[in-house]
Amino acid sequence: AIDRAASWMTPESAGAFQAQVGSSTADLAKRKVTASARVISAGLEALGSSAASVAVLMRGTQPEAGQPPNSAALALRVALSQPADGWQVVDVSPINSR
Repeated sequence: AIDRAASWMTPESAGAFQAQVGSSTADLAKRKVTASARVISAGLEALGSSAASVAVLMRGTQPEAGQPPNSAALALRVALSQPADGWQVVDVSPINSR
């Protein structure tokens, strides 16, 4: 799943994403915790000829053996660029609630 997500990113973003998520994944695996997320909603914030911004609301769940699952809503902003071969993710950042 990490490699699939990285395939939608620019090479620079993919490398940083894989490094960051890889360390988190190793920690979760050591504790025998799984993690999953699903998109609840998404909306276009801005669109230009070569860049776009999308707000994404996700539901993340982390079940741990012997514990009730932890669940949280995740609000993310996804920055996209459009090189010659289609849209690619440049950055994913949390949307801070005010």
